[in-house]
Amino acid sequence: IIGAMAGLVPAITDGYAFSFQTRFTNLVDQLVWNAFASNSDRLQALLFGSATHRGVEPLVRSGQTSTDAKVVTAIHAIAAALPFFLPEAAGAFCAVPAPCFLLRPTIGLEPRLTAKCGSPLDGYPGVPMADFDPEGGEWAVFPPEKAECLVAWHAEDAPGPRGGGGG
Repeated sequence: IIGAMAGLVPAITDGYAFSFQTRFTNLVDQLVWNAFASNSDRLQALLFGSATHRGVEPLVRSGQTSTDAKVVTAIHAIAAALPFFLPEAAGAFCAVPAPCFLLRPTIGLEPRLTAKCGSPLDGYPGVPMADFDPEGGEWAVFPPEKAECLVAWHAEDAPGPRGGGGG
């Protein structure tokens, strides 16, 4: 986690005002928390953009509750989200040996996931992609009606030992 943050912090602090620095670090914190929740028997996940901070059941619980599982999932979650919230940090993220050399995360979403469930940038029903504005406070998230598709993808196609797709 520290290695991943070392790759992200320069990109966050160099190019953005304090309000965006806070937003980006908060987003990374939430990705890490939700990764920990998915690898826990009882922790609740946090909804992105929820002002209430009310916990919800994660879409998938991995069945792996070790610290290693939590950290590996967090690194993969950050790597998957980078193109959506901080694309200029992808190179620095992988320049730090631990996240990319050891774990080999996919930067961005797995192609099999977007083929099956679409992209979080596809927008919500009735909200065209042209209206997506990351600087205006809208974030790239899968709409709630995609939950079943995401769970099915994880069971059938996700890479790794807990997904159905193998390695």
